[in-house]
Amino acid sequence: MTECVETLGDWLGLSPLQVGIVFSAAGTSFPNVFASMVVARQGLGNMAISNALGGNVFNIFMGMGIPFFLYALAGPAMQDPDRGVFFVLNAGGIIFPLMILIFLLLGFIVLLICSGWKLYKWHAYMFIVLYIGFVVWMLVQNPAPQPKGFDDDQGAFA
Repeated sequence: MTECVETLGDWLGLSPLQVGIVFSAAGTSFPNVFASMVVARQGLGNMAISNALGGNVFNIFMGMGIPFFLYALAGPAMQDPDRGVFFVLNAGGIIFPLMILIFLLLGFIVLLICSGWKLYKWHAYMFIVLYIGFVVWMLVQNPAPQPKGFDDDQGAFA
């Protein structure tokens, strides 16, 4: 899947950060979405929410936590002593989108508390609009690097 998404990103002129957050994240979340829809239609709303949140939290902790932990175990050979950053595992532009994710999660919890731990349709619509806004922001805010040989002045390949 990763190779296909990277190729798609190259074709569309998207940066690896854009491809990872927009396409890879959506691709790995669709099975959870469909499983949550099935159990929600069976009247098991708590299980649907638990599946949606639990699966993504697990992916974040395992998908980011384990690689960072393993590189931390590799020792100082993998570090830039001046900045304390790992050469191979650079966080890149992922920090601000993660802050947005944390903010949205906290907002979701506050929304649940304020609505008496009940979800309404307008909550779903609101989060869909927020997600679309996030995707648009990611595509506009983080432009892909120009391909090699591209001349910005002429707007074409040299």
